[in-house]
Amino acid sequence: MAIKYYAVLTVAVVAISWASILILLSGAQPIAVAFWRTAIAAAVLSPLLIIERKKDAYTPSKNELILMVISGVAWQRTS
Repeated sequence: MAIKYYAVLTVAVVAISWASILILLSGAQPIAVAFWRTAIAAAVLSPLLIIERKKDAYTPSKNELILMVISGVAWQRTS
């Protein structure tokens, strides 16, 4: 099981180390690059989240959910 995590970590480190070079060579707008990087990461990580969540689920309390929403709204207003 630990080997799976090390493999994912290795791929992440390689991807991050090459990201700036590939972005510079692509000539794309920074906002487009940020959007697509986030969208691809969500698509890749969502199945892993679903699989892991079935095994050992942590359900946040109602207060924690409210704090998450408030912090997200507060962050959006400052950006």
